[in-house]
Amino acid sequence: MRSATLINPTATVHRTITTVASLLSLFAASISHAELPLSVEVDPSTPQARSGGPIPVTLRLRWHGPGVFDGSLRLSLVDASEGTLARIETDPLYLMEEEQLHRLLLPAFHASDPLGELELRVSCLFEGEQHLQPTLRLRVPRIEQRRLTVLVVRDSSLQSANIDRFANTLSLDACNPLPQQSQITTLTQSMTADLLAEDPLQLCPFDVVVVPPSEFERIKQKQLDALHAWTLAGGSLLVLPEGPVGESQLRFLDELVAESDQPEIRFVLNSEGRLILLEEDDSIRLRTGLGRFVLARSTVIRRSERDEVEWRRTTAFLWKLQQDHVESIVENRVWDVEVAKQVAKEYGIDGRWSGGTNTDDAMLEMLASRLHPQTVTGGSGMLERLLPSGLRLVPIGLMFLLLLTYLAAIGPFDYWFLGMLRLRKLTWVLFPAMTVAFTSLAVWTSNQYMSSNDDRTSLIIRDVADNGRPLRENRIELLFPGSSTTMTTDYQRSLFMPLNHESYMASNWRYNPQTQTYEPEQQGMSGAPVIAGRMPARVEVRQQIAQWTPQLNRSLSITSSADELADVTAFDWRAPVNWKDATDVQRLTPRIREAFGKGASAYVYHQHERQVLTGPQHFFKDEAKSEMVYMPNGVWSHRTVDFVQELCVRSQPGWFGVVSQTSPGCGPMLEDLALLDRSDPNSWLLVIAVDEGDDTVLYRKVYRQEPVE
Repeated sequence: MRSATLINPTATVHRTITTVASLLSLFAASISHAELPLSVEVDPSTPQARSGGPIPVTLRLRWHGPGVFDGSLRLSLVDASEGTLARIETDPLYLMEEEQLHRLLLPAFHASDPLGELELRVSCLFEGEQHLQPTLRLRVPRIEQRRLTVLVVRDSSLQSANIDRFANTLSLDACNPLPQQSQITTLTQSMTADLLAEDPLQLCPFDVVVVPPSEFERIKQKQLDALHAWTLAGGSLLVLPEGPVGESQLRFLDELVAESDQPEIRFVLNSEGRLILLEEDDSIRLRTGLGRFVLARSTVIRRSERDEVEWRRTTAFLWKLQQDHVESIVENRVWDVEVAKQVAKEYGIDGRWSGGTNTDDAMLEMLASRLHPQTVTGGSGMLERLLPSGLRLVPIGLMFLLLLTYLAAIGPFDYWFLGMLRLRKLTWVLFPAMTVAFTSLAVWTSNQYMSSNDDRTSLIIRDVADNGRPLRENRIELLFPGSSTTMTTDYQRSLFMPLNHESYMASNWRYNPQTQTYEPEQQGMSGAPVIAGRMPARVEVRQQIAQWTPQLNRSLSITSSADELADVTAFDWRAPVNWKDATDVQRLTPRIREAFGKGASAYVYHQHERQVLTGPQHFFKDEAKSEMVYMPNGVWSHRTVDFVQELCVRSQPGWFGVVSQTSPGCGPMLEDLALLDRSDPNSWLLVIAVDEGDDTVLYRKVYRQEPVE
């Protein structure tokens, strides 16, 4: 016999009322949204982000209501595949009826969306209530593409065919010999001189900055200081002077030359205040600090033919192409495929790929064409070094003893003890009590072994000038809480980027069919950070982190010439050294120990070689081990990885088979940390590693034995 299904009328009515109430609340919310007289849009002048650089956003805000808008914005950056990447809380905003622009820099995320878009979900906090705004969309680079950006300082509303044609000659797209196999795009963007950044970090969304003749004299002192600091920190700057050069502009040029590889150059003005260049000087190319500076004749933008030899050499110089590709660019207008394939071949185990078919030309060409961003290999030793020194796992023997004691307590002891008292009915009291007691004991024991403190340790990479002044500082900080908590970090005059610690554990990567490689997800286990404030001026980052879960964060700061800083160390970075003489280089050892202490480690990198001056052969413990590296035939292989060397001289094929370094950007792949051109016989990199408290500091300085031709 079937049982009838009983329907509860009261429950049905209750569900109906709940549904209607939900619909009414949604309708009320939409009415509230419609009634709020605030419009938020992405301004068309917003520059597009480059690969590995922060995302610039310009919001156009308009308050249509009475009085003054006194509130703030809440933004959520959302990826179609990975969900929410970050939440942003702006500083308080005060808006009148006139339109205002609000400029932001967001961390250097990429998009998994085929269109290369991230959602920017907007709400505003006004009079204690949160009001939803229409969702906006941002165009950002996809993981499988390489996007480069050139900023031309000019008024975009004033068309100039000469400047447009000239800017197109800086594009790297035409220099790619394998355009069908790799996605590389060079975008030219415009900005007026009055909107040019006064903070060098705000120039990090760009690879190259071009100052045409009409704009150089309009740039103010603070903007010149920002350009100066950004160039010394690794940017590429092209200046085309034409009109009279003011005192500030001339001092700006002199300072760039003074810190370059050709400090003997002197600029002279004529009676009209214009620069005098020798007739044979079509352009002056300088390595200044970590970056590139080119001063070119203003007449170059009026020439109809831009394929001249010297200009192609200048283009390769600005993009920091490796020396092995320069002559190919000059003669053939494209970089050398064979050189790029040789880099891919050397990336294998001791210069050989495992397997008999892995060195075929098609596979090497595939590797050479991978111009998209790639995560740096190695790094598990760095992660291990940053973990708290007091961190110990609970011994298995102790865990077994606790478990055995617990089983004895709830079994034989419970039966014998309560039986003796003839109170076996209290088993249901003693059992949960024992369970709670032993659980508390297990937690206490694990806390004693693994520490219950919230630990912060950092790998700090300081790139210094000749006088020891830091040109830039990159910090990779590990947060490791002893209990689940929200950890807060303040950043001032810095860019911020959350990292996934699993990036340094290749076995946890996921396969991306677009790039045909395994890659880490952008988000770690801690989820989306909350960024309160305005980057890069000052932000407070809040991250909800589970107990004993590592969270890596990266930050970048650039030192301005206006900052009054003493020398970083007592070490004399200017002392002459014959870098081609290994014996003379070895004489640096006592000076390094005297300045940094006997515990310092020092290494000299030159092309494919490494010379150990002092300290262990391998600074990080895992450098002597084989790391797993994904190969394009679908299997994993092993190769020995020196993580310090990978940070300084990237050996990965593809993009770093073509260029030696990139402009500063604070990206998740750490690409902008590379400094040395392994194909340049005239460049050396000195790396000194020391422990400062719980932190590890790498000091780096590039030296050149001979000037640029």
